Amino acid sequence: MSSLKDNKTCGLLEQYLSYLTIVKGRSPLTAEEYRVDNNMLFEYIKRKRGVPDKMLEKRDFSDVDSAFVWLNEMLCLHKALNGSRTD
Repeated sequence: MSSLKDNKTCGLLEQYLSYLTIVKGRSPLTAEEYRVDNNMLFEYIKRKRGVPDKMLEKRDFSDVDSAFVWLNEMLCLHKALNGSRTD
């Protein structure tokens, strides 16, 4: 099993992490921890959407994009507003 730090992540997140270190002057270690935290979030979302464990073992989140995150947020909002929250 690979380390969370070795996960492939989405291009949008990589752009943001570069922005944090280059423009905002944040530590590379801070950016790395953001990567780990976001990949944990992506894994949770995929798991909640029924992605099989075998697929999650690859720890490849390069397919996650802003539309994926936005759709998940809209679904959660819809469930919350309708009182059908399951998590």
